[in-house]
Amino acid sequence: WRLRALHGLNSTRGKRVVCIGGPSGWGEGGQKAPQIARDLWKLDLVDYPYAELEPRLAAAFRDPGLVAACDKAANAYLGRAGVRLETTRQFVANAFVLREVFLDIMEQHQTDALTVNHCMGTIMGMSQTTACLTLSLLNDDGYLLFCESDFVIIPAGILLRYITGKPVFLHNSTFPH
Repeated sequence: WRLRALHGLNSTRGKRVVCIGGPSGWGEGGQKAPQIARDLWKLDLVDYPYAELEPRLAAAFRDPGLVAACDKAANAYLGRAGVRLETTRQFVANAFVLREVFLDIMEQHQTDALTVNHCMGTIMGMSQTTACLTLSLLNDDGYLLFCESDFVIIPAGILLRYITGKPVFLHNSTFPH
């Protein structure tokens, strides 16, 4: 455990995280969270504005080869045992397009970590889906993807991922009474 903990600590310190829509933080004092993450954990938070994401997504949706490949990937995903579609199929296909865009952005910034600010708002119009499935797929593939760009929680999520070697789930922070 001690070696895993040391690995987790060393891998978390200085981690580069692409922040779609900028870094943020929830709850009391949450707006200080990105700076605390920079100071305490030495996180390299890359601000990736929605103004840059929107044309990149639009170009991806205009690429017939990419759209066809993502449609095929969505079919394969939906055809897996135990998977049941309870939404519009196009939302799933669009999540695979968003996945490819996120992979390109992470490659561009030489990292395997990304978070989406306002993930239940701003991104939905331009991606034509929620980011939820995309984040889950990439986490399952070993990347570090988080919703809400919440740096109250994200440093602990990164640390836990490196200690356990398993995907983690972001949970909103709580404040006990």
